[in-house]
Amino acid sequence: MELILSTGSIRGVEASSLFTIAQAAGFEGLEYVVTPAHTAAHVNELKAIAARTGLHIRSVHAPYMPVPGWGDQIQALKLTVELADHLGARSVTFHPPQRVIQDVDFARWIVATSDFQRDVGNSRVAVSMENMPKVRSWRGFRVPFATSPFRYQNRDELWELLERHNLFMTFDTTHFGTTGESLGGCFAQFRERVRTIHLSNFRSRDFEEHTPLHDGDLDLGGFLRRVKSTGYDGLVTLEVRPQSFEQDPAGPGEALRRSVEWFRKAVGPLHREARSQAPPAR
Repeated sequence: MELILSTGSIRGVEASSLFTIAQAAGFEGLEYVVTPAHTAAHVNELKAIAARTGLHIRSVHAPYMPVPGWGDQIQALKLTVELADHLGARSVTFHPPQRVIQDVDFARWIVATSDFQRDVGNSRVAVSMENMPKVRSWRGFRVPFATSPFRYQNRDELWELLERHNLFMTFDTTHFGTTGESLGGCFAQFRERVRTIHLSNFRSRDFEEHTPLHDGDLDLGGFLRRVKSTGYDGLVTLEVRPQSFEQDPAGPGEALRRSVEWFRKAVGPLHREARSQAPPAR
């Protein structure tokens, strides 16, 4: 398993500082989240920093908010794949459509795409859909019960979509935590389709997603040991809300270092020598 850091977990720092912080903490790479602030100039900057530090972008997360000049969700996903290919990243993650009229075209396009790896990923970048959480809100109002605002939140429905359309999966632990289902059972169902794991905990008492690895109700240590026993050798992205690191008395860098230490104790040493060097950006 290769532990990388989501750029969404650190905010308010320049790209070069983010790479430095992640490298010092012990991460093996980054997952770059495309945000509305992304511009073409960022691409060359990211490549230059990666070349200088030796810390590469291993995955790219498609935007979940509109990015100027990137069009609709379909075009944004295609541009994300192009970006990932250019950066030498091995995978792309995107969210499924929501159950709103604005996402109807996106939903229809998904079911009309017969082979995502061939037709969208161009057989070079693994294209993965992320499982989404239940939420305690309805039309902008907080409610005391959980709702399912996204399509494909039924496990069997999601599995059928992945199989029929040759889609890989990004397995998000906190999102499954909101459903109350067994992480081990869910992973067993989707194991052959998982290419990336988004790792964070979940607190049920306040329905808080993306909490630090040690702070929540999920047995992430047991889950990771089970994942390792299956021979999984894909990406594991630490995806914790940035407030958790910002509020740490020791600072974000030390909080991230402890997260890496926690992960290594759970799964054992990361065998860097067994993996080839990351490919150069194309």
